[in-house]
Amino acid sequence: MYFWSSAQFPEILIALIVAFVVTIVSIKLLYPFAGQIGLIDHPTERKYHAQKTPLIGGIAMFTGLAFGLVIMPIDLNILKGYFLALMLIVVLGMIDDYHPQSHWLRLFFQLIAGLILINVSGIQIYSLGNLFGTGDLILGISSILITIVAVAGAINAINFIDGVDGVAGSVSLVTIVSIIVLSYNSIDSIFVQLALLILIVLMPFMFFNLRKKNKIFMGDAGSMLLGFSIVIILIGLSQGGEAVFKPITVLWIFALPIIDLLFVIFRRILRGESPFLPDRRHIHYLFLRHGMSDRQALFYVILISSIFAVIGVFSELMAIAEWKMFVLFIVSSILYSVVLLRFDKKS
Repeated sequence: MYFWSSAQFPEILIALIVAFVVTIVSIKLLYPFAGQIGLIDHPTERKYHAQKTPLIGGIAMFTGLAFGLVIMPIDLNILKGYFLALMLIVVLGMIDDYHPQSHWLRLFFQLIAGLILINVSGIQIYSLGNLFGTGDLILGISSILITIVAVAGAINAINFIDGVDGVAGSVSLVTIVSIIVLSYNSIDSIFVQLALLILIVLMPFMFFNLRKKNKIFMGDAGSMLLGFSIVIILIGLSQGGEAVFKPITVLWIFALPIIDLLFVIFRRILRGESPFLPDRRHIHYLFLRHGMSDRQALFYVILISSIFAVIGVFSELMAIAEWKMFVLFIVSSILYSVVLLRFDKKS
């Protein structure tokens, strides 16, 4: 059923409008008080911005999302686990924005969020698809472990890549738009409706984030919200008999955050460093170190992310064998890492 032909479309449209307006109002209301409540990002030698910037984007997006979910014509009982875990993640992010917490403490609560999702909403990864051409790879008892690892991985993938204005929001938009394109005839799915809400609350944030003056950041609350919400949508739409796309497609439409996360962690481990140690080895930082402006770096990040996503969408629509797309993804990831390593050595 197409979006506009669904009987739910008027209610969905109202929910999206409310979420959009509430997000903007929340930003406007929170901006003057950000300094008073300690949600300010201060410039450091590791950061490229030169001014104190309010970390209110995540709270504003969460508020808009919450209002939208209440109005959206979906069974909230199904998303009860998602929303409970999301509140935990956003509060954790807010605390971390106010006063940085231990990486291990953050990881612990991210894993707890994954367990809440599984036990309350029953959302988990049961199959990895036909990755090796021998039939679907059913996870069985390892399903719970794989799901919570995927949840924590997605949260940190967006969190890690959030280093330059617009990057985390843009790569999230690429993934969400890809999901909506692939789900154009599945408007009644709660996960598609959730994707539409994420898209609509991201738009006002991106506008305020990319301004020259009076800009805002999403903070850890925002990056965790996006990473958690995206992985839930991807799981919901790639598992079970009503799956909209195959599990391998998930890797392609969320490719850049995944590959960048794995590349940075692998490189840090090889250097004998903590995998959670912050540095300037992410792709956007390498572009900046080679003399690009932040807008140029953002453009190339969006371009690379979009190329991966287009390949994923095309392979899904053309029903290309999953094992072929998996092999191509592995090869692409290796090539990406080799190019980045050479790029890094020259800078």
